[in-house]
Amino acid sequence: MKTLKYILVLSSFTALAQVGIGTSTPNGILEVNSANSGIVYPVVALTATNIQTPVSNPNTGSIVAGTVIYNTNLNNAGIESVYPGTYMWDGSNWIPQFSKRQSEIFFQTSTVLRSASNAGDQNVPGLGSVENNFFRPKYNGFYRIEVRGNFGAGRVNSPVAGADNAAFQDGTFKFNFNGNTYSLNVKSISTYDDSSGSTIFYEGVWKESYFVIYVDLIAGTDYYFTLTFDQSAAPAFVGNGNSGNGLGYVGKDIPCSIEFTYVEDYTADN
Repeated sequence: MKTLKYILVLSSFTALAQVGIGTSTPNGILEVNSANSGIVYPVVALTATNIQTPVSNPNTGSIVAGTVIYNTNLNNAGIESVYPGTYMWDGSNWIPQFSKRQSEIFFQTSTVLRSASNAGDQNVPGLGSVENNFFRPKYNGFYRIEVRGNFGAGRVNSPVAGADNAAFQDGTFKFNFNGNTYSLNVKSISTYDDSSGSTIFYEGVWKESYFVIYVDLIAGTDYYFTLTFDQSAAPAFVGNGNSGNGLGYVGKDIPCSIEFTYVEDYTADN
């Protein structure tokens, strides 16, 4: 009888005991403590957020709310898509335990590209066809693409025919993305001052312009893009804007850039 009493007391103590891993003084029913290791959740490959499998309850029935796993799969299933990361089951759906954030920017690599009016579309260094750039979205849904072009006019003729010491030079940036072309027309002014007896030229005064588009993208897909510039004819500039100081500047001081930013998931209507 006395032995049985001790066993019952020991069982009661064990049932109420806290468990510590890496600590002898746990502050909860379970405390894990380590200076250089983490907890590894069960690793599975989900198929959709509204399907509990392949996770199962070893005691049969549905898995309980609060079950946590790490998913390795990327499944393009519309609003039920899953992405690599930690998920918790809420009783009917897998809820991601991470923020869906992605932003990536590409810059012009040569800060000054002199552009001629008779050269046609010229690759912007670092963003042209030579680099074979592509953007790979992490998530399904809408992305914001911001394209920034920087252009400054070259040197005007002295004197400027039919003008008051100033003239405009212009051109067009062309952004090709996923087979579609988007155009950005830009313009800059150059002038000179000869009031002191010697001529002082003001050229390369850059102007930054931009446009924004929203595109519906599929996660894990490579979307290739290029940025080119085509300068228009510039008869008021040295060499008709085709040579020497008459050439326009692309990316002077501030390089051209292309930035991709994740906006939101597919809606239920997709």
